[in-house]
Amino acid sequence: MGRSRGAVRTMAREAMKRMSTGFWETEYAERDERLATVEQNGKDKTEAVKFFVAETKGKLKRESRAEDEMYLRIKRLFLSGAEENALAVLIDRRHLDSMDDGGRQRYILELSARLAEYRRRFKDEQEYGLPGTAVCV
Repeated sequence: MGRSRGAVRTMAREAMKRMSTGFWETEYAERDERLATVEQNGKDKTEAVKFFVAETKGKLKRESRAEDEMYLRIKRLFLSGAEENALAVLIDRRHLDSMDDGGRQRYILELSARLAEYRRRFKDEQEYGLPGTAVCV
């Protein structure tokens, strides 16, 4: 029970931090600005809203900037056209070498799923003409 109480307190602290820093005001202003851009470009507003909501959820879910940094590395590969090397960029060789065969397979499958998510995110950003990544709160 103490563990869940601590988790609730942590979530409450994070929520208070977002409120005190003006996270939501900034988020809504950015979303409105982006929606205006999407409408000007003649894109589907409904799909854009879904993307923006998912992007906000992603900001809230990320635990560190490491995820954003990894995405930016992969994004640079996508922009350079060297997509075939993307999985190799994600792999931590030391970690991979320390695993047994089953662990290696699971690790590569997890990285492949992450790469698929990055690819989807990149495609959405390109389609809606959005900036690379936002700062985590």
